[in-house]
Amino acid sequence: MCLPFQTIPNHKEQEWDPQKPDKYAGIFRFRFWHFGEWTEVVIDDLLPTINGDLVFSFSTSMNEFWNALLEKAYAKLLGCYEALDGLTITDIIVDFTGTLAETVDMQKGRYTELVEEKYKLFGELYKTFTKGGLICCSIESPSQEEQEVETDWGLLKGHTYTMTDIRKIRLGERLVEVFSAEKLYMVRLRNPLGRQEWSGPWSEISEEWQQLTVTDRKNLGLVMSDDGEFWMSLEDFCHNFNKLSVCRNVNNPVFGRKELESVVGCWTVDDDPLMNRSGGCYNNRDTFLQNPQV
Repeated sequence: MCLPFQTIPNHKEQEWDPQKPDKYAGIFRFRFWHFGEWTEVVIDDLLPTINGDLVFSFSTSMNEFWNALLEKAYAKLLGCYEALDGLTITDIIVDFTGTLAETVDMQKGRYTELVEEKYKLFGELYKTFTKGGLICCSIESPSQEEQEVETDWGLLKGHTYTMTDIRKIRLGERLVEVFSAEKLYMVRLRNPLGRQEWSGPWSEISEEWQQLTVTDRKNLGLVMSDDGEFWMSLEDFCHNFNKLSVCRNVNNPVFGRKELESVVGCWTVDDDPLMNRSGGCYNNRDTFLQNPQV
């Protein structure tokens, strides 16, 4: 999934070069997978602000603007910034990568009550991650009022986290005694805000980390590369998150199915308008088949 190379073409050439300031023209190019093909969007560098602060996406680094520029291009493709509010994570992943995305519902207790299902989920996520897939997760909020409300363990409801690592770790003899287990099943998540992290077991200040030496951490690979990242056990992950968005390349194994295949084609128009089947709301059954096709 070469996001920078597909969505941001010639990204190195578009970078600001202090050695060649005359090359800068305030123009940026992006590409999105739209209706089955890569569509290029060109924007300028004027970003919406209030009192000098960016209104929408921003970076914790004062000199980083690629995410705000990417968001502006995406809003231009869809018509306006408001259109971004109605999107799901799977919509965005597909538009940014041109691959296939799937939503996994974790709310029904399948992965918390059934041990076999929990480890099966881990294996599928591990396979997807190691093959370059993208994995996001969130805690669904029952109402709009609870969006971004903090849980008892420091996580935000209705907020999307990205998976940055996943590991099955065999413990040495000393650590088996410490953790009363032969293996650790761990996931590393990142809050895109760069803050507001998990405060439960395996959080940065938890007692679990105090049981590990610096050498242990290095050998186990349990490292965090920047702010906003945190580790969780598989069990805590399944108990706290209830929605997964998984993006993988075509023809890789998927949840409960052998393979996914891509089909390229287009709608054909029938002489009889009632035969031009399409999607949309099925409430008006008399006119449903005449809905516009895309």
